[in-house]
Amino acid sequence: MFDSRHEVAVIDATMEWPRYSNRFDELIGEEIQKYKAMKQEFPENPEVVIISGSTTGIYEDEEWIDKLVEKTRKYIENDVPVLGLCFGHQIIAKAMGAEVVQMDDYEIGYRPVEFRDSEIFEGLDSVEYPFNTHQDKVIDMPEDLEPIAESDICNQGIQHRSKPVYGVQFHPELTPPIKKKAVRTKELEEQRKKRLMKEINEPNYERAQRVLKIFENFFEAARRHHASGSIGDEKVTSERTVK
Repeated sequence: MFDSRHEVAVIDATMEWPRYSNRFDELIGEEIQKYKAMKQEFPENPEVVIISGSTTGIYEDEEWIDKLVEKTRKYIENDVPVLGLCFGHQIIAKAMGAEVVQMDDYEIGYRPVEFRDSEIFEGLDSVEYPFNTHQDKVIDMPEDLEPIAESDICNQGIQHRSKPVYGVQFHPELTPPIKKKAVRTKELEEQRKKRLMKEINEPNYERAQRVLKIFENFFEAARRHHASGSIGDEKVTSERTVK
């Protein structure tokens, strides 16, 4: 879907979800470089970083999570464009000093999300219906972190006030089979699971596809950032194009 001339480093925070991992090849292109966060594989000098979702809670006592937070903080300090999805959104928030806490219940399914004015949401309506599947939320944001999207339950989007760093709590990248697997693996009442499964249909999926525009907008923001001449101490001369 997207043609990228800068290296795109995808930090995959899952382990036994190959269909999810392969989704990034489908969306962005086969030349992306993927790193397994659970194996403590991280890009050392990335030009663009995308941090995936995960089945692990960010507050769990895992060395790889602490390392990912540390690496993300370094990427942000070095002016690397970063986009976080769900768990990745929370990693960015924590790296910048926000807190992530567990909610009493899951926010799951196609949920109305209100977008504020931000370049990452350019071309989208003020309310869209992306797919959510999470039980954690970002709170207590630092001054450099701006909330840019909300549902009636929690924060749904953040951005750095001066750098091309963005996080979204929802999942623009998921296909129907991955969404169904996410529902099946949750500890939910059977009746609720059945209702959610019915909602994962073609009309709702097509409507949610609109938020894939976030990837295009992110790459455009990264292109402008690279065109300004530097990331950290490294000069950049190549260009990024988005189809």
